[in-house]
Parts: sequence; structure tokens; C-alpha cells
Amino acid sequence: MPKVLVVFPVSEVGGGENVMLNLVRFRERRDLDYSALIVSDTDGPLNDRLAELGVPRVRTPRGRMRNPVSLIRAIRAARTAIWRIRPDVLLTNSSQGYLYARLAAGGRVPGALYFMSMPPDGRVAPLDALAWRMPPDVVFAASNAIRHALQKKRVRHVTTV
Repeated sequence: MPKVLVVFPVSEVGGGENVMLNLVRFRERRDLDYSALIVSDTDGPLNDRLAELGVPRVRTPRGRMRNPVSLIRAIRAARTAIWRIRPDVLLTNSSQGYLYARLAAGGRVPGALYFMSMPPDGRVAPLDALAWRMPPDVVFAASNAIRHALQKKRVRHVTTV
């Protein structure tokens, strides 16, 4: 049974989103054994590029983390999408996406978080701090500097991409 990669991207195309696009592109070129499903709350250039690659997409409301009603609505929609495909791993490129994915999966699916940056002063954003309370099984850092900064914050299982 193929591995399933579930991605919670934003609609714009930046560094983290390009990494996700490359994972999807290389999957087909390298005949790798996983498929992708994009769970997203917005339309935009990233979703258009993924659609061109034939990646199915489920649109879910993002809601606000501070609003319990919209948070529950977003988690339920993501849960429906996730359990429809029974993923083996959740890969996200933002702390917010990771939190939604982890909550939607009920913690029963291993989670990976691709971490693109750290503030110059080393402070951790509130959503990042919340994500570390439900730590990912693995964290991918975009550079050794980010990996070292995360390790100083006692984040475990960090690998530089």
C-alpha cells in the first residue's frame, strides 16, 4: 500500500511551498511509492501548480485558532479528508498546518514539520511554541543554522534538508 503525504500549504508560493512542489514532482519522476493529497483553505498559485501536477485537493476552512467554533469546524473538515485516504504520514510546512493536521488525525498518524526559518533573535512564535507542546515525530530544517536554533529550544528529531 502506498504511503500518503498530506500537505497543508498556504496559497502563495514561497520556499517551503517550493519544497512541497518538488516532493510531488519528484514522486512521479522517481517512481516513489507515495501519493499526495493537498488539504488547503485557500485558492491561489500554489494550488494551481499542484492541480497541474494532478494532485487531488480538498478545500477546508481554516478558521481561527482563537475561535473554538471555527477551529472545530476546520478540524472536522480536515479529519474527514485525512481519514478518507488513511495517511501513513502527515507532512506540513507551517506550525499552524501542523497543529490542524495533528488535531485532525487525533495524534494517530506520525507528523513531520518542515521548518523554514527562525527569527534572528531566536524567539519562537506563539504557534510554534504551541506546536512543540504536541511535538512532531520529526522536524526538517531548511539549514543547519535553523537546526541548531531549534535544538537550543530543545526541539528533538531535527534533520537538515
